[in-house]
Amino acid sequence: MSDRENDVVKPPGVEGIWVFIIGDLIIFLLYFLVFAMGRINNTELFELGRQQLEPLLAFINTLILLSSSYFVVLAVEGCRKKDAKAVKRFLILAIILGTAFVVIKLVGYSIDLTHFSLRSNVFFAYYFAITGIHCAHVIIGTILLGVCLFKSFKNLKKKYLRFLESCALFWHMVDLLWVIIFPMFYLMGGIA
Repeated sequence: MSDRENDVVKPPGVEGIWVFIIGDLIIFLLYFLVFAMGRINNTELFELGRQQLEPLLAFINTLILLSSSYFVVLAVEGCRKKDAKAVKRFLILAIILGTAFVVIKLVGYSIDLTHFSLRSNVFFAYYFAITGIHCAHVIIGTILLGVCLFKSFKNLKKKYLRFLESCALFWHMVDLLWVIIFPMFYLMGGIA
């Protein structure tokens, strides 16, 4: 057998990141189920809350996260090709977009705060809890991308690639969660 036949294809990243991602997705699934139960029990209140949100800002943030994920893919590809300039360039773009997401989300929160009281509206309690936890994930992911950028100045060895892939997987999970959160809060009107 040749060496190529003995190679075991491993998933990207380190094994532990997959355990973390699956666990995080399960936790968010529980959040989504609790939200859905709340929506079923308070359809009118949830629809009124949804109508008070700023969907344009959320749509812009959706485009931002999708674009940032694309840049992270390009950074990983650049690393596989040992193209340090591409890795740095695409990580910088992803970090800028991750930061922009957080800034726009905070602007959206400041607008949303004018519409309600957390004690009087369960929809907004869910909204702030779920989107706030997601926003914390974006901040953590942006910091991780910053660490990847910093490490890219040292070398692009195989160990670095595994770390970059792990951070990229986390970033893509954050993106996936937003793709669920966006329609759940901003688009699903009148659904019980």
